[in-house]
Amino acid sequence: MSKKKRKENLGPSPILLWIFVIVLIAVMFFLINSSLFNVTDIEVEGNSAFTDEAVIGLSGIDYDTNIIHVDEDAAKEGIESNPFLKVENIVRKFPTKVVITVTERAAVGQIGTVNGYYFIDKEGTLLALSEVKSDYVVDITGMSIRQSEFGQTILTDSDDKLRGLTRVLEAYEEYSLQGKITGINLYDPRKIRITYQNEITVEIGDGINAMDRLRYIETVIETVRDRIGEGQILYLNSDDGYYIG
Repeated sequence: MSKKKRKENLGPSPILLWIFVIVLIAVMFFLINSSLFNVTDIEVEGNSAFTDEAVIGLSGIDYDTNIIHVDEDAAKEGIESNPFLKVENIVRKFPTKVVITVTERAAVGQIGTVNGYYFIDKEGTLLALSEVKSDYVVDITGMSIRQSEFGQTILTDSDDKLRGLTRVLEAYEEYSLQGKITGINLYDPRKIRITYQNEITVEIGDGINAMDRLRYIETVIETVRDRIGEGQILYLNSDDGYYIG
């Protein structure tokens, strides 16, 4: 009985495979560079003081630009050329949408220098320089500032002072003390002094304890307000204790 030799199945021809790959690449190249992927929608999140149009304009992202060609790094740099804006994220959502998420920085403190008043946010980012002092932000003293770049953390005479300052400003915002804390003296970063409503001086120690000490500053002041004489200081020397000296 004879056996027929079965022909081995070698699969598709290599030539056909190469033709298929080349056609696929050509189709993908055409689609990627066609108007089908042009940006038609740019969404901005996290903004309130700045309009969508203002943020988009700074980003440099144009409508009808192919989404593949959107330069996220350049867009971030363009937006943050305004020191009051910080980019959290830029996301391309295929096929035609870009989402820009920003945080708006707010001036909370001012440092007086021979050049004028430098305004900073709660993280110590330099926002602006003005010849005019503001009545609506915290007056920061006892710390000098060197030439700094807008949109970057300020350069100061002491890293300890800067750390203490940012911790105080963090607590200032956390506990809604705007308009109540009017001054911060950092002459000694281990003995930071707070001016409350332009009349009461409170020493809180170093910045490490700022969040705990400022948590109950209003309660303590209301308790001792009638007992603090002119020139006296309220010492918040522990998380649950105080004395007047």
